[in-house]
Amino acid sequence: MKDIFNISKKVSVLALGSLIAFSACDKQLEILPQQSIGADVALSTPQGVQTALIGAYERMQGGQLYGTNINLASELLAASGDLTWTGTFLGYRQLFGKNADDTNTEAERTWVRAYQAINMVNNIIENVDVVQVEADRNRILGEALFIRGILYFELVRFYGLPWQAGNPANNPAVPLVLTPTTSITEASLVSRASVAAVYEQVFEDLNQAKSLLPEANGTRATTYTASAFLARVYLQQGGTANWASAATEADRVIASERFTLTPTYIDAFNNSANVPEYIFAIQQNNQSNAGTANDGLTTFYANDNGVGRGDVTINAAFLNNYEAADERRDAFYADGRGILRNGKFRDHYANIAVVRLPEMHLIRAEVNFRNGTTVGTTPLADINAVRSRAKASQLNNVTLEQILQERKRELAFEGFALHDAKRLQQSVGQLPYDSPNLVLPIPLREKNANPNL
Repeated sequence: MKDIFNISKKVSVLALGSLIAFSACDKQLEILPQQSIGADVALSTPQGVQTALIGAYERMQGGQLYGTNINLASELLAASGDLTWTGTFLGYRQLFGKNADDTNTEAERTWVRAYQAINMVNNIIENVDVVQVEADRNRILGEALFIRGILYFELVRFYGLPWQAGNPANNPAVPLVLTPTTSITEASLVSRASVAAVYEQVFEDLNQAKSLLPEANGTRATTYTASAFLARVYLQQGGTANWASAATEADRVIASERFTLTPTYIDAFNNSANVPEYIFAIQQNNQSNAGTANDGLTTFYANDNGVGRGDVTINAAFLNNYEAADERRDAFYADGRGILRNGKFRDHYANIAVVRLPEMHLIRAEVNFRNGTTVGTTPLADINAVRSRAKASQLNNVTLEQILQERKRELAFEGFALHDAKRLQQSVGQLPYDSPNLVLPIPLREKNANPNL
């Protein structure tokens, strides 16, 4: 995706609708970018639709979403002893302190970027019929639905109360915008949909994407990528039926045999190309990356020979979670001052794994254990597969607590902390799992522009 930023300039008008609908400053939006072209022109040809789709992927890779905040916001909001924020950025400091208000810059950046991407894929979905080749049309539609589905999943988890809190049908989440927005009108001032409604849309989009996407699609979404996210969504909701569905989706990914664990744990990180363990990853290179100065996971986690700001420190006691021989300890390193760092992100230009194969083993193990089933294999076999790669000792039996601890060891600081705490109804420090302090605030600029929020 070497020229992704150049491509995105051509389709920047496709995000204009979301910027208009969720902006408090109309005058600034009366000036169109000089390099933009009209959406009716940009999406009138198969090539234009393809270009717009690449632009949507580019939106996701930025620091506002999977390039930083989808990971970092989760880890900072859930932090209660494993890591410390030592940086100067106020937005992240507020997340770490669990006191973010509606002027929080990170809550605003993530919201705006997500709705830009959603509006882009809404345009693609509306115009996909210009693609005459059926296989191409199905793939493009599947990718667009996949992007919309996973972004609404991230939005409902961050900006709404957890599924387990009260009545999801009554709890407000985020606006569901399913058609292109091009101007500020009464119809564009959408109210917040319920948590239940957003989850329903996520399932609809991802299931349709799963049926449309091919088994292989380069570095982009496939049918197995959709299944992997469906496994996540079912796990997040919980309950006997959802656990069974999570097991089915995770097993489908594993049984495809298209993904394999890397020889060593550390091989799964800091790769300039995708490795077989990656089910979905954000593609980065020298020209297109989440940031080399004040954005990007490497910027905040690393402090390594001039790379990174070292704003996040890992508390040394965290290593006590691992056996001495467990190679997952090697993912953490002491910098020149002896401070422990997260070594999973040490290269600005390395791809960022969003879904790795071990997560599917961990999901399948957990939900099989909870339901007393053996979809694919036993919980013990799945846990030992993950532990074996890490050179940790093999277990003779397994409990739910051991499965959850294995998940924490394997997926440490990859953006799961907040969402796991919420679905497991675990307190974060002195805060209960359903505290509003653990929910990102709707940005003030959005509320000013849209009183329905």
